[in-house]
Amino acid sequence: MVDIAHRVGIKAPSAQVYQALATPEGIAVWWAEDTTGDRHPGGTVTARFTANGQEIGAMQMKLLQPQPNERVL
Repeated sequence: MVDIAHRVGIKAPSAQVYQALATPEGIAVWWAEDTTGDRHPGGTVTARFTANGQEIGAMQMKLLQPQPNERVL
């Protein structure tokens, strides 16, 4: 498996950024509408990508150390 790490600067309150990166509902707003999962430490969030109603790929993210409003690892 390949590890991908990103670091970006975002002008938004930390609570809003955390919601967008560490919750299925937040990820569904900006990345993949079909996103489900568990937002708790050790949980997995799955984002499914579709085209014309067919799944064309999926990505799973494991929340190793989510710290609400501070950090997502």
